[in-house]
Amino acid sequence: MKNTFIAGLVALALQICLAIFTGFKVDEIPIIPGWTGGGIWLPNWIGVFIYPGASLLTLISSYIDYFFSRRRNVSRFDRFYPHFFFFNAACIASLQIYATLGGMKIVPMHFLHFMIIAGVFLIGLGNIMPRAPYRSILHLPIPWLYKSEKTWRESQRIMGFAWFMGGVFLIAGSLLALKLELNGKEVGVYVARWTFIAPMLFPIPYSYFIHKKTLRTK
Repeated sequence: MKNTFIAGLVALALQICLAIFTGFKVDEIPIIPGWTGGGIWLPNWIGVFIYPGASLLTLISSYIDYFFSRRRNVSRFDRFYPHFFFFNAACIASLQIYATLGGMKIVPMHFLHFMIIAGVFLIGLGNIMPRAPYRSILHLPIPWLYKSEKTWRESQRIMGFAWFMGGVFLIAGSLLALKLELNGKEVGVYVARWTFIAPMLFPIPYSYFIHKKTLRTK
């Protein structure tokens, strides 16, 4: 985990260097691209540091959970957190590079391009989250999840599957919309709504069902 921390600091330093470079080159930078170039844009020095700020938050939250919860299952934490941190850092860096290129007018910005990157993010998290150690903070704040490890594991598994499939549908829907040249705003909102909300909400009732089933079998 020490190597992860050092590598994380190096990656963060590179993101900060890119942010400083971008700040001098652009007047504003997209945080959420629009349908055909609009969207949410922020002034250069505010916008460029949101991305390294997100990486720093990921690094801090990972280490808080690692040091305070690691004693419960040392081997699982040691195996899980390097993968979790590096994947999140790579996705944030990808968004930062995309936003930088868009802010410099090198590539066109489109909401569905952003959705494709977000789909890759969901697929990756869907594969990683089922490995999250029991009682880590990386879960929905639902009390019954912490009642038994079986409830935790089953909930993590179905959440990972839901996020994975949500990412697949998000990428497929976005690519189809781009291929058919459909209205980006209409399709983008529809795809984003169901592929983000459904995977987040579905594990809640499922985890409660598993919790009750576990209580009945005791």
